[in-house]
Formats: sequence, C-alpha cells, structure tokens
Amino acid sequence: MSVAGALPHGGLARAVAGQVNTTAVRSRGAVVASFGVVVLVLAAPFETLNPLLRLPGQSVSTVEAVLLAVLATTAFALARSATWPEVPLIPAGAWAAFVAATLVSAILAPAFRANAIHMTARFALAAAVWAVTVVGAGSERDRRRIVLAIVVSGVVVGESQSVKAGLAEFRSFEISERQESAAKPLSGN
Repeated sequence: MSVAGALPHGGLARAVAGQVNTTAVRSRGAVVASFGVVVLVLAAPFETLNPLLRLPGQSVSTVEAVLLAVLATTAFALARSATWPEVPLIPAGAWAAFVAATLVSAILAPAFRANAIHMTARFALAAAVWAVTVVGAGSERDRRRIVLAIVVSGVVVGESQSVKAGLAEFRSFEISERQESAAKPLSGN
C-alpha cells in the first residue's frame, strides 16, 4: 500500500512512522495462475488411461483438459487485470526462440510433418506452463502453496502405490492359501 493509500486507513501519522504495509498488490491474473498451478500439480499424477475426449488426430486426457482450463482461466484473468505481471525476459525469449525454431523445423520437415507440428504444440504448451508457473509463483506465499501441493501430491501418490502393493501382496497370499488348501489331501474318513 502506498502512502496515499494508507491515509484513509490510519492517517498520515501511521504513514510517516513507517507502519504502512508496503506489500505489492498482486494482480488477479497472478492469483488465478497460482491456484491454477496448484490444481495442475494435484491433478497431474492422476491422469486416466482412457482419454476424456477424442478428436481427429488428437485425444485429450484428463490432465490435458485441466491444463487447458488453467491456461484459459489464467489468460482470461490476465486480460481482465489492470496490471500485467513481470516475466523474466531472457528465459521467456529463450522459450519463444525454442518454440519458433521447432515450428520452423516442423513446417520444413520432409517427413512426419504432422507429428513434428504436434510436438511443437507440446513444446508451446510446456512454455505456457512455464509462464503460468512464473506468474503464479510471484510471491513467497504462492511458492509455499505450490511446494505444499507438490508434497501433498507426492505423498498421496506414494501412499496409493503402497496400498496397491499391499493389496497385491494380500491377493497373492490369499491365492497361495487357496492353492495350499486345495493341494492338501483329504484326511481319511
């Protein structure tokens, strides 16, 4: 908050004394990007085997649908926001040059042009994920939220794998018990 903004919230004495919160105001787009990254991190490990939507030449999985929703909501929120977040120019330029180079090489590819363009689109999506993450991780609080989502996602995946392994072990034990009881000779009557 600026000194001018502090005047209605505590007067000039507070502003002059240095007791004004000078935390930068985050744009709505940055907040949406931050929560979008969290949703993407939480959804990514649980991609289904069957696609959500089949299009000619492309199928859309559950994670790709979440990714497209995150990108669309972030783009919409950034477009409506009065402030544009800062993005580091050198890495953004590197991503742009990389995607442009892959697009040119895909267009000029003598064979497998459709596959090359498809891969260029995937690289462009990777660049968009990078940009949303950079915009969404602009504050310490956002970075902590994203790291917490990564940890929670990892723990849930690890625990689900442990449960799967335990169930598989239980099933194999149950099957071996049945096989042993079936192999035992019946005691004499």
